[in-house]
Amino acid sequence: MVTIFAKKRIELAAGADEGSVRYLCKKASLETEVVYVFSEAPSYIAFSKKLGEKGKALADKFSEALKKLKEEGFIEKVQSKYF
Repeated sequence: MVTIFAKKRIELAAGADEGSVRYLCKKASLETEVVYVFSEAPSYIAFSKKLGEKGKALADKFSEALKKLKEEGFIEKVQSKYF
């Protein structure tokens, strides 16, 4: 697939996620248009229960940091740069 992208000889691309297809297109300097997304699924990060309260605190801290990055537009900025 990467070779086809590099030769700019592709009219349709499907991938496991929209981001990977957009990334390959951008690297090959191809314009893209998302016509249909089959499904979107949330992503999860797990923290070990063995950590007890420390794990819960770490998960909470991670969630807050991610929320802040989204609110500040950082996530969107990175996505627009690479996808």
